[in-house]
Amino acid sequence: MENTISNTTKHTITTETATYNERRYGRPWIAAVEFADNGDSKFDFGNWTGSPGDKGVLTIIAATGTILAEGQRDHRTKDAQYIKYYLVNPDGTLEELGNKCDAYKYHIEKKQAEPDMTALEAEKKSLLGRIAEIDKILNADK
Repeated sequence: MENTISNTTKHTITTETATYNERRYGRPWIAAVEFADNGDSKFDFGNWTGSPGDKGVLTIIAATGTILAEGQRDHRTKDAQYIKYYLVNPDGTLEELGNKCDAYKYHIEKKQAEPDMTALEAEKKSLLGRIAEIDKILNADK
């Protein structure tokens, strides 16, 4: 299912999860990932529908270009998690990015490729002002 909101296509992403040993593993999860400039990440979690240990479905609504993470905690060791990172494609499919480092590198490349719209608007305003001054000088003799 897709909806267009403010020129950004949003997709309902669903993935099925397999059965698991609930004493060894935590519930599966999915989240949209936002990276800070220093590499720290913030997760906005979606939903998991299922019973502990059984199959289930992960669901999240995400815009095209969003980085998603999908994972599951391993209770055998402290802070051990199995996490994969994905990119939401324009058609709503997921493209695997790899680990956190790969996802962060993608984020940096994307950020560097995006124009600074505020700076461009300021430059446009400055140039239009200068063009108006030039037109005034050129048209003064007429």
